[in-house]
Amino acid sequence: MADSPVYIGTWVNWTKGSVLGSTVTISADHGAYLVAFLALFVRWAGAHLWSIICFCLHQWRSTPEERDGLYHQQQAVLRNALSDSSVLWFLTKLGWNWKNNTHGAIRRNVPLMIITVSHMIIFAICGIFSSRVTSVGDEVLIRSPICGWTEELRALSLGDTYNQHDYDIADALYTTAHSTLQKGSSYARQCYGESASNWGSICSTYAQPRINSQVDGKAQCPFPDGVCNTTNAFSVDSGYIDSDSHLGINMPPGDRVKYRKVTTCAPIDADNRYSTWTTDGWSNVTLPKVFERIEGNTYVYYDMGYNYMWGTNFTFSYSNFSFLTSTEPYTLKGYSAFSGATDLHDFEPIDDFHKEDADVTLLSLTNNARYTEEVMDPWFRANIERANRDIGVEDDAWLWYPNTIQSVLACTEQYQFCNGDICTPLTGLFNVNSTVNPDLHFNQNQMATYKVLWRAVRDSRLQHILFMLKSRALVAPDFLWGSNFVSSKLSDNQWEIEVQNLQNVSMALTQRRVVEYASPPDIEIRAGTRSTEYVITPQASDELKMCSSQKIRSTAFSSFSVVGLCIIMGGGTVIILLNCWLTDIVHWVMKSTGKGHYQRLEWIEGETLQLQRMAFEGRGVTDWKGRDACVPVTTIFAHKFPMPTPWSAPAVAAPVVQQYEQKSHPQQGYTYSAVPVDTPMMTDQMSPPPAYGGQQAYFGRQ
Repeated sequence: MADSPVYIGTWVNWTKGSVLGSTVTISADHGAYLVAFLALFVRWAGAHLWSIICFCLHQWRSTPEERDGLYHQQQAVLRNALSDSSVLWFLTKLGWNWKNNTHGAIRRNVPLMIITVSHMIIFAICGIFSSRVTSVGDEVLIRSPICGWTEELRALSLGDTYNQHDYDIADALYTTAHSTLQKGSSYARQCYGESASNWGSICSTYAQPRINSQVDGKAQCPFPDGVCNTTNAFSVDSGYIDSDSHLGINMPPGDRVKYRKVTTCAPIDADNRYSTWTTDGWSNVTLPKVFERIEGNTYVYYDMGYNYMWGTNFTFSYSNFSFLTSTEPYTLKGYSAFSGATDLHDFEPIDDFHKEDADVTLLSLTNNARYTEEVMDPWFRANIERANRDIGVEDDAWLWYPNTIQSVLACTEQYQFCNGDICTPLTGLFNVNSTVNPDLHFNQNQMATYKVLWRAVRDSRLQHILFMLKSRALVAPDFLWGSNFVSSKLSDNQWEIEVQNLQNVSMALTQRRVVEYASPPDIEIRAGTRSTEYVITPQASDELKMCSSQKIRSTAFSSFSVVGLCIIMGGGTVIILLNCWLTDIVHWVMKSTGKGHYQRLEWIEGETLQLQRMAFEGRGVTDWKGRDACVPVTTIFAHKFPMPTPWSAPAVAAPVVQQYEQKSHPQQGYTYSAVPVDTPMMTDQMSPPPAYGGQQAYFGRQ
């Protein structure tokens, strides 16, 4: 599954809807670059937003009234802020250095520091979690060049035989089926077990790591009274499985299908109810030579229905010396009968096991294991204690042997398909086909989904699992010591554990088979021949649509939300552009309305380059233009001059200005005093104030 071809580009994940589900998938390497870029972009946008905040704070605080030096330095810091961290550092220094020179120096810095720290924290978090806003996880869309099911064997007519092409098809069909069953069983054991909470990468393949079933240990026996060997049956209900959210078939809500499977099992008292011991062997079977030397060999026949495979009136039979020829501690076989499909029966069930609303499977377990403790489980029961030297100890070791060589578990499988809230009744799998069309009213896409899902479910039934896996479908072999048939004690409810595991395997196989339709397994079935050569590509448009509508999970690719990307990129771009033009727009409005003249002038005069220009003018470099622009320049081309030198002596108080011309601006709340430049304002040790076209500018209260 992990090596399935993946679609690179934009697509809609219908689980999240048509808008929020808009997704773009790229490789994991490119995804890492995108995540890093988003983090940097968010931080960059945050820096521009901080400039906007500083501008707003500066203009909101600006006033022509007299303020102390702390206020003016705060304004200078806000005007020339390079970053939120630098502003925080300057505010800290301002509070510390002004604490003994003005009122409430630290307190007056706290509000600005809170705003600064809040901005730092918010955008630090935004930078870290920007990938979470855009990332939609590891869901990707399969886009395989090969799609469809492996060709199936044709039904033979009377007197017909299989040809070489049929055997080639069988090679592909059963080889891929065996591989699928093995991988599905392994997935179920690792991802559905009790330790499955620690899901590893192997469990991060399908749309959902597992399908959680509900168990009922007190279910009613599905067969007539007296058939079940326990008071209660054990039922496992998958619940309603959504074709999109659970199985990854990517379709809008109106095109989805729901599916449900209920498995109910119970041990059967087969020895006392359905078996007959006799010395008569099979007339058409040659017994193994080992039996020729055994006197008193007897046979047991289990009569639960006619066996179509062997053509016998009994379902299965064993010898009381069968353990002598057994090479496995456990041998598990299945015999199934399908409601609505008698031509597929393994056996024709007697009335006790005949069900019109369910498929029935008999699980025949041949138990040759020896246990270190007594086993009370009704399917694996071992209450006979005997001496045994097979475990490699000097003294006789007492082990517990099964009460009977053969024990039977009878199970029913019921299926249900739904269109929204309308569902078929719980019934056998082949019965569903007759009720889907008249009852559920599937549209074209739903019918295509149903066909794929029905085939996947068919390949996940108990008959298929037992035929391919046999005893490997059991959990009990996990407790074997090795090849000497000795096992640790089994749980008293081991049969329930086995039933739940079989249901888990069925669910895992359904998950896998749905994906294999969109991306068939590519297996070498023999030298130079691949299984994909026998895949039948669908021809109908709705079935072809299914080929490009399958989701899986893959860490080799990264998927991002288009909406999230648009929000981050669009919002960040707006912030950046707004910061670039905000000052000009606000100042243009101020000029147009005649308001905010002081705020505009303070913003211009407080800029770093304007402050530097004033410093140069104070040292006599007065040929400047652009006093109301961001960048002042000299009027003389390539004019060269040194930086101002440090003050050589303390400042001396300047004489009071007596001559001035006053211009009032009552609407702005301040007066503007124009003083002749030749008025003595400073001593020889002080630099002259900046000149404005032959006049010096000062501000004072009206």
